[in-house]
Amino acid sequence: MGRALAEQSVGEDNYEDFPPPPLETAIEERNTSEERENTIGIVPADKTRTRMMHASTRDNLLSRQLVQKDSSRIHILGTESIGRFVAHALASIGDPPPVTLLSHRSDIARQWENEGRVLELITGNISHCRSGIDVRHVTTLGRQGDQSEEMIDKLIVTIRPKATVPALLEIKDRLLPTSTICFLQNGMGIMDDVNARVFPNPAMRPRYIVGVTSHAVEDQRGRAFTTIYTRKGNTYLSVVPQTIGLQHLKIIHEEPLVQRMYYGWTTSSRNLMRSLTRSPILNAKGFQYGDMLQLQFERLAVNAVLSPLSVMFDCAHGKLLETFAGMSLMRGLLREIVAVARSVPELRRLEHFKYSFTPKKLESLIVRIASRSNNTLGPMLEDVRNGRRTDIDFVNGYIVKCGKELGIPCPINTTVIQIVKAKQEMASSKQASFIPFKDN
Repeated sequence: MGRALAEQSVGEDNYEDFPPPPLETAIEERNTSEERENTIGIVPADKTRTRMMHASTRDNLLSRQLVQKDSSRIHILGTESIGRFVAHALASIGDPPPVTLLSHRSDIARQWENEGRVLELITGNISHCRSGIDVRHVTTLGRQGDQSEEMIDKLIVTIRPKATVPALLEIKDRLLPTSTICFLQNGMGIMDDVNARVFPNPAMRPRYIVGVTSHAVEDQRGRAFTTIYTRKGNTYLSVVPQTIGLQHLKIIHEEPLVQRMYYGWTTSSRNLMRSLTRSPILNAKGFQYGDMLQLQFERLAVNAVLSPLSVMFDCAHGKLLETFAGMSLMRGLLREIVAVARSVPELRRLEHFKYSFTPKKLESLIVRIASRSNNTLGPMLEDVRNGRRTDIDFVNGYIVKCGKELGIPCPINTTVIQIVKAKQEMASSKQASFIPFKDN
């Protein structure tokens, strides 16, 4: 069996070294003293009086207005290893919710049938199989007469950042303001891209949960629905504060709603978070949003160094430690990343952040990770070698974007981005000009 397993981990940055955020918070109901934060003020057109509507009332009104049927079903966008792992974990809890895996692969239904309509998770030498999971092509939603499939109430996105916007545009009409999207992905800036290109109107924007996971999983060669669980980790989740912009919807006596920040829970986000935290294997915990940002930036710093430098030097992560040029570039990238992260308003307010997020500590973390992965070729290098577009815009690109907004120049990150994109374009052009030759 050992030879049949994939040689490389699918997620290059599923690292066990990341410490949990220091201010861990339990997932619990908000008490009555916080009820005011969960309300939306309603201002009549004549502005002579003001009434208040609780967030739950808003959800119910929107549900009736847009004919949203409350569903316990959880959709997972992506049938790669992480998506399959999460689906298997949800199907393993007591009284599991219905789970649907969504894919854009045209042969997905045939492969699902050929493998017995079963998700397999291999841990060590033990195989765990789960049935009862639905696997669908995104274009078939709602075609089988199942009304619960008409709309998507809870969606977990596990695909690569570069594919997120095109994938969500395919199912945009099945997501409502009362829906919840959990972005369980590497990289940052994905939600900003989704807001700009998929949900530009805040009134029609679903609730967001952001998550990261340190579980390590791999594909098994020759099997589309078998996942190898190689290292136990943790899953960190946080509800993203959202601006409720409902002024475009006149659903209560034709009176517009005042836009304000909403930090509470919706029914959909509460149920999704509850399902994820019930799974023992996911080991999921809820955190405050500021602490989640710190964890994301720590992971981003590792990716922003190892991934592009492995492309530039065309080598595995561990080989980067053997050259003076590689270490010098690493330190230059880290200086810019730390300068940007320390200026982010949400992180600047965290007293512990400036002491824990330093170039020296990040370099130590990167060296420790890279030294254990002498033969690891990350997804970015594999994308470049195959002429495919990379996720560089959601890694170093996010650092450069934040730097511009904060007035912090990032010349080294900018140069690295251009080199990675140039190498990808060169590989793509080479493959496009390749002419198959058969020697008779």
